[in-house]
Parts: sequence; structure tokens; C-alpha cells
Amino acid sequence: MNTTVLANVPNTSNMNTINSDTNINCIFDGLSEEERKTREILQEHYNKVYHENMAHSNPIAWIEAKYCDSNSPYFRREMSEEQRNIAYRNEKRMIETGGKYTAGFARFDYALRKYPELYIGPSSQTGYSRNTDKMKYQERCSINEQLFTLLGVSGIELSRNDNIKLTIDPYSFNIEINGNISNDKIRILEELLNRNNSGKNLWTHVWNCMHDSSNEIINIQGNTKKQQQFALWHEFYNTTGYDIRKVKLVDKKYVMPDGTDILEIFREKTNSAVFDLFSTRFHELVENEWNYADDLELEIGFDSTGLYDIGQTNGFGIKQSGWITNTAIFDARI
Repeated sequence: MNTTVLANVPNTSNMNTINSDTNINCIFDGLSEEERKTREILQEHYNKVYHENMAHSNPIAWIEAKYCDSNSPYFRREMSEEQRNIAYRNEKRMIETGGKYTAGFARFDYALRKYPELYIGPSSQTGYSRNTDKMKYQERCSINEQLFTLLGVSGIELSRNDNIKLTIDPYSFNIEINGNISNDKIRILEELLNRNNSGKNLWTHVWNCMHDSSNEIINIQGNTKKQQQFALWHEFYNTTGYDIRKVKLVDKKYVMPDGTDILEIFREKTNSAVFDLFSTRFHELVENEWNYADDLELEIGFDSTGLYDIGQTNGFGIKQSGWITNTAIFDARI
């Protein structure tokens, strides 16, 4: 087992087990009960607001009216500028990702105002803020530990010169491996990693690490268009069961290989606001057929030190993380 990696692994007593012990299954939590309650309250709040926003014919315009247009009768004047900014960013991102809540939590969020034991006031400049970059680093160390455990179970050892690349499909979450190790080792590793939700969990971790502390994409592998295409596919697949990558434009209709009009069946299975949003995005992204070049396929490197990021300046690999000054998850603000 790699002692360099294990020396940087946090205590695992605060981890949530997702699958079995032989999978990539632990995401570093480290939350106190108070912090966990904060996250639950905000997630419930933004999930509720997401559905309220989707009830409007133009959800994005409605969100902008609430938080950006001071002349709008719906402008949220009772909120501070920081609170409007975070609400705008969180609500807009949920629209863009089909309702996926990824914002974490902020103790100054206006939604917490009725919880005095949690709420720090209208400004982020007081109290403690959770450092998401340090959380990602802790999570990376935890996943590295699991990967080296898998290697140990399979009897595979990596030398200092071994270097492989993991490519994760954004739809099936299947992991493919390439590198300077034998084909037998590649086959064994692919079998180990493509179990249960390991691929999905690793894809999610890699994608999260491609964002900065403001949740902006900082990796050349990703962009907003790819993110929207990812959300579009999953929305259609979860709603209809169809893989829309197989769609073709025939006689001004988007049809599947079995002749199904995919937009029509999507209309039947969802509400009008969701249909309007995703059918518009469908026309924007699909055009005549699926654009495979915009698939959010993610790559990450792996060597004798563990996982390392590809395509960004500030990474979370053991040799990349010098920019993280310490691994304490909280930053004090006075």
C-alpha cells in the first residue's frame, strides 16, 4: 500500500458508506450535526424553490427578476447583496443542471434566517466558512486510500514509473483505463472499478474537483455547454428511458430507432415548465443529431502517488496540492 498517500488520509470515522468495502464508496463528510442540519435545510429549501421556479414560463428570467433587477416588483430588497448573489447562483445552477443541488451550504444564506442557532447574519464576513477546496482535498485522500486498497486486494503493485489514465463515461459512468501497465492489469482494474456505483462516485468527485470555491469550472475538460448536454441526457433518460444519443431528425421530428417521437413522449411524461426548458435546450444542443464532441467525458490520472487532475492549474493530487496551505476545513472570518 502507498504510504505517501496514507500519510495524508484523514480519519475515516466521518465517512458515509455508499456501497461495499471494495468500491469507490466513501465521500469525506467531516460534518458536525449542526453542519449537517444546515446542509439539509438548504437542500430542502433550494429543491422547493427549484420547483417553484420551474412553474414559470421562463425560470431564468424569473430568477433574474428576483435577484438582479432592482426595478422589478419581485426584487428581493429584504436580502443583502451577498444573499441575493448566492440565491441567484444556486437557483440558476439548479435550472442548468435539471434540479441537481450542488451548492453545499453558506451560513449567511437568507433561507437560514429562522434558525438562529445556524444563521450568522446577512454577510459572509463573520463567523466560519467551510472551505470547499480543502474538503475536496480530504475527499481525494480518502478515495486514494480506497484505490490502493483495491490494488492490494487484487495483488497489483504500481512502480514509480507506472502511469495510467482513467476515462469515465458521463452516461453509463463506465471507466476505461489506458497507460503503461500490462493489459492483464488494465483488465483487472477495469473489472474492480466498474462495480456498483464506483464509476458514478468517481465521476462526481472528479467533476466537483473541476470547480473552484465559487463553483465555477476551472478545468479545460468542462464547460457550460457540456454541463447542459449532460443534464439534458439524464433528464430525458430518467423521464423516458430512451438514450437520446440515438435520435435522428426525420421529417422535422426527432425520432428514435424504434420510430418514437422523443419530444412527444417527453411532453407526455413531464410538466409544461420542464418540457419548455429542456425541449428548448434539446433544439439548441442536438440540432440534426447528437453532438458527441460535447459529451462531458472526464479524465483523471493515476500513478504511484494516487489520483492527479488533468487540465487545471490547481489540482488535488498529492504532487499538485501545494497551493492548499493547510487541510483544516474551516476558515475563520472576523
